[in-house]
Amino acid sequence: MGSPTFPSQRRAHSLLHPHQVSVARQGPDLNREGLAPLQVVKDANGLRFSLDGGRGSLQGDRPLTVKKIFQGGPKDLLQPGDEVLQIEERSLQGLMRLEAWQLIRALPVGPVQLLVRKKAKP
Repeated sequence: MGSPTFPSQRRAHSLLHPHQVSVARQGPDLNREGLAPLQVVKDANGLRFSLDGGRGSLQGDRPLTVKKIFQGGPKDLLQPGDEVLQIEERSLQGLMRLEAWQLIRALPVGPVQLLVRKKAKP
């Protein structure tokens, strides 16, 4: 089975205030493994969510997960505990949280493709 693709029809709105974050308004397309390709928009404040875990974290080597979604962030697409697997075409497997943060910081402002594994519902 191949990995999910990012639907080309999901585009961020271009009429945003420069400090707003836009997210694709369609719900995530989940496959059987709970994987969802998502589009968010990076602005001057980043992607507006923080990460937890990663290689060498205080709790040991763990997947990188969404820790907190900040005001103006993609709350309708992400939730704390979602595992971030890819940013654009770059896998986050085996990265330290700092390395993932540096990758995000280096991205240009604008639409960003994510691949996440949604947190299982209890």
